[in-house]
Amino acid sequence: MKLYKFHGAGNDFLIADARRDTVNLSQEEIVHLCDRHTGFGSDGLMVIGNSNDTAFKMKFYNPDGTSGMMCGNGGRCISAYAAMTSANDERHFVFEAPDGLHESWIEAGPETDALGDCTRVVRLKMSDVKEFKKYDDTSYFFNTGARHFVTAVDDVDHTNVYANGRAYRYFDTRFAPEGVNVDFVQVRDGVLHVRTYEKGVEDETLACGTGIVATALAAYMMGVQPESVENGVVRYAVQARISLLHVEFEPEKKASGNITFNNIYLTGPATYVGEIEVDA
Repeated sequence: MKLYKFHGAGNDFLIADARRDTVNLSQEEIVHLCDRHTGFGSDGLMVIGNSNDTAFKMKFYNPDGTSGMMCGNGGRCISAYAAMTSANDERHFVFEAPDGLHESWIEAGPETDALGDCTRVVRLKMSDVKEFKKYDDTSYFFNTGARHFVTAVDDVDHTNVYANGRAYRYFDTRFAPEGVNVDFVQVRDGVLHVRTYEKGVEDETLACGTGIVATALAAYMMGVQPESVENGVVRYAVQARISLLHVEFEPEKKASGNITFNNIYLTGPATYVGEIEVDA
């Protein structure tokens, strides 16, 4: 069985293609493959499979083998893989994911760098967000396909993401028993700088797609000036650890006073690194 390595803004994944190979990985095997010391190493493993109604089906696993959640950067990477393996150079996909249907577009690329890595710019439509929770003026909870607690900090570069994220994830009773991903954000020069502690990985990752989306929605609720507002579409620039991404959405204020977020899009790079063959 072949595994294909991609990363979305540094958030790296192994992809198994159940359309081509028989994929029957146990939780123990997934943990081993994702381990950075004894396996090949990644922030998660995805399986792309056939679908009767859409272009493909996506299943995502954390490095601890748990599944059932959406992964934004994973969705962009699996779309880049679908484009790479398409016989007709397809650039638009509708696909099934754990939280429902998604659409994706290849907006630019492929471009190959000096190391041979091949990058495409992928725009992914996320699920609408109909509710959220405000804890104070700088702290919010959103479910953007995965559970996220977003909190503003004065100096994101010197925030202890591992220790503070772990404390919220394991010991904050507001998020028990499931736990939560934690996004620390600072606004600098109109850009949202974010670092994320991801549960399942149990450490900081270089980027988190659902967390980047949650951060942009929280920034809107905090009154942070967006990069642009045009025809009701709000756009934020979000700097992850090594890449800049963009989030667009349409906020809608209901008669009840509640705000919902519709037509959410996450755009950024998705890079093919290489492939490996494993016995499975």
